[in-house]
Amino acid sequence: IEKSKGKYILIMDADGSHDPKSICKLYNKANVGYDLVIGSRYIKGGKTDNNFILKLMSWILNVTYKFIFNLKVNDCSNSFRLYKSEKLKKLNLVCNNFDIVEEILIKLNYMNKDFSIKEIPIRFNKRDKGESKRDLFKFIFSYLKTMKRLKEIKSDIVK
Repeated sequence: IEKSKGKYILIMDADGSHDPKSICKLYNKANVGYDLVIGSRYIKGGKTDNNFILKLMSWILNVTYKFIFNLKVNDCSNSFRLYKSEKLKKLNLVCNNFDIVEEILIKLNYMNKDFSIKEIPIRFNKRDKGESKRDLFKFIFSYLKTMKRLKEIKSDIVK
């Protein structure tokens, strides 16, 4: 993020789960004025090829974050995103795991009153490369810790 020089910053998984052909769709939406465009599995036209357990974990996480942080996003845990660089570069990020995706979204949403987000449907493919680093119990514990930390961050921003 720090070293990027372009108007936009694209973040996507390197394991083949995000189709590079969808980058143009993200860019086209960002180019008409959105600060963040998210490739979403959970809007009309979106799809995920993950197994039941991964879908359940994702669903629980997304519903919880959407409710607790009042996010107007259906897929807050997908990292396939295109950001306006100027907004993203201003953040002081503290998370160092998968939870950084939610940290960025929450901070951008609360620190910028006029922040605009658009979700576009994508297909989230089964991992093509590598192995998942997610362990169900570590995942749950990590996200509960993160949620507490992000609630504190939100409180500081909203003050």
